[in-house]
Amino acid sequence: MTAAVLTVSDSSARGERSDLSGPAVADALRKAGFKVVAMEIISDDQLPIQKASPRHAEKARLVVTTGGTGIAKRDVTPEAAGRFATACSKE
Repeated sequence: MTAAVLTVSDSSARGERSDLSGPAVADALRKAGFKVVAMEIISDDQLPIQKASPRHAEKARLVVTTGGTGIAKRDVTPEAAGRFATACSKE
């Protein structure tokens, strides 16, 4: 089974902070028997999330997001990922 890991982090996308969660998720997926075929770091903005999710879904059976789940209004990952999941479930 294939998987992609999408890290949503403003600071990592700007190169200000190393992405620790993406590689950790990828390692856990590999240990569970997945082949990780893609990893990407994007900013916590609706458009990049909405564009990256289907792009990775073309490559992988499972797309896992990490990060972007703070409580500030700026954190939009749950909403953006939810729109993608809803669109997939209607197909």
